[in-house]
Amino acid sequence: MITITPSPLAGQVRIPPSKSMAHRMLLCAALADGDSVVSNIALSDDIKVTLDAIMRLGRHVSIADGTVKISGALKKPDGIIHCNESGSSLRFLIPIVSALGGGIMTGKKRLGERPLNVYQSVFEAQGLELSQGFPLSVPDGLDGGEMEVSGSVSSQFISGLMLAAPLMHTDMRIRLTSTLESGAYVDMTMQAMSAFGIDVKVINENQEYLIRAGQQYRAGEATVEGDWSQSGFWLLAGLSNENGITITGLDSNTKQGDRVILDILKQMDAKIALADSAVMIKKSDLKPADIDVAQSPDLAPVVAGLMALTGETCVMSGCARLRIKESDRIASIVNALNGLGSHAKSVDDTIVIKGRPEGGSIHAAGDHRIAMMAAALSAHCMQKVTIDDETVVNKSYPAFWDDFICLGGKI
Repeated sequence: MITITPSPLAGQVRIPPSKSMAHRMLLCAALADGDSVVSNIALSDDIKVTLDAIMRLGRHVSIADGTVKISGALKKPDGIIHCNESGSSLRFLIPIVSALGGGIMTGKKRLGERPLNVYQSVFEAQGLELSQGFPLSVPDGLDGGEMEVSGSVSSQFISGLMLAAPLMHTDMRIRLTSTLESGAYVDMTMQAMSAFGIDVKVINENQEYLIRAGQQYRAGEATVEGDWSQSGFWLLAGLSNENGITITGLDSNTKQGDRVILDILKQMDAKIALADSAVMIKKSDLKPADIDVAQSPDLAPVVAGLMALTGETCVMSGCARLRIKESDRIASIVNALNGLGSHAKSVDDTIVIKGRPEGGSIHAAGDHRIAMMAAALSAHCMQKVTIDDETVVNKSYPAFWDDFICLGGKI
């Protein structure tokens, strides 16, 4: 448990590396022959999962000062791959494990409940069986060919198939049977694969992709860029102070879809300035706006916080997939805002928000982004903010509380 005494936050913070890109870069490096180096890695709980899985695949991993070196020979998985609570690790690794000979995977908490139906259909089409729940037995033998895949559940299924495709014997053609949500994450996957020598042909953007057989990942060096989704929490907090917060380590030309937070802030009249690798924000009178988060669901807690600060009624739509995150994130956002004195309610797949936060106690629901939302909003509160479990931030941002204190946070 942690209790925060409200204090406006100001100063400069270097954002941690993108967890989403780190997963992708590390797996591409692991699938390449020879030694590879991936730098600017933060050892969050989820990234530790992927690194442990890489070692289960026969590769040797050494880590020093945020730099990971991967060496050794790739092989069939050795022992059980434990994915803890990392949905990215699980979904990226399932087709890779199958292509390498199959294996057993497991995890904990809500991870076993997160849907695998997209993969189940893909495996079934090739005469293979993939069950739901843990321990998960991943069969050997997934190969290329024509893959018909839904794009409406999670882009991670498309990314997982892409990452595994170069291990397969035949060309893989992925055709989406529904609208692709969070398509920017697929673009990030293609960017990571390209950095390690794999070409993905876009036959029809956000609809059809082709990965030719016979390609091999090439060993190399790569650097992970800063995380735009995590920047959102400091952008939210920075609105509390005339001196503002400057966030460094960001790539303004990124393929990360969560860069859209800048557009959202502009729409709400926030005072922001953008440089090549930094964003500055300062105290602003936000105007209300209705926002669709279907393409950037990880920003939902930040957007909810911004809406609360307007004091007016705002509606956040496109929230359906929030129900299958680390928590039922529709419920946890609503409960957290109400716990802080705002007024929020869910209506089907939307969240209706009115009223500024004042302070109070919240249940993080085991969700890193809920805890960080509450911490950022504490800078705008008059009363203390208590979070029942501060350790949940370790899933994605282990240095969060250190950075919070450096910006003037009082714990």
